[in-house]
Amino acid sequence: NLSGVNTFNNLTFSNVTTSSLKIISLNNNQTVSGTLTFSAGTDATMRHFCRSSSIGTIATITAAAVNMTDADFRDITLTGAAAPASGTRIGDCKGNSGITFTTASNKYWNLAAGGNWGGAIGWATSSGGTPNINNLPLPQDTAIFEATGLNSGSTITINVNYNIGTINMSARTSNTMTLACSVEPG
Repeated sequence: NLSGVNTFNNLTFSNVTTSSLKIISLNNNQTVSGTLTFSAGTDATMRHFCRSSSIGTIATITAAAVNMTDADFRDITLTGAAAPASGTRIGDCKGNSGITFTTASNKYWNLAAGGNWGGAIGWATSSGGTPNINNLPLPQDTAIFEATGLNSGSTITINVNYNIGTINMSARTSNTMTLACSVEPG
């Protein structure tokens, strides 16, 4: 939690070392006269979630420069020389401005045995495509579970409080699956 109105020379959020979502809650507006950095981990399952402390209330970050990888944002306005800022695998949880988000896309589960939502290499960018750990669905993406790509009776476990957008299981009409959650809502 960042409380109070603060000015930083540089501000860096890093060191997410496992499949997880590190929450950064802003109680007030913040200024970064140098570089604001969100550098979560080594793949898309290791993420930051920068949000206003109150849903629907905007927190403003004024920054001279921004470096972002694997970060989600909710109710954040980015201003200053860095705006609009972009990065790698940037998630839009709505209520944001001054940030260019990764384009929404479909992500397809393609790991026959099931596994964890994050941590398993189960997500592909096309139907029947090759899974890659960096294809984790972002909040603006649609996670698709087709009739193929997952054995009947398999389980997908949401193992981290990820920001999940749309889930589409409409093509699974003849075989079953279980979508389980092993974490408390956050």
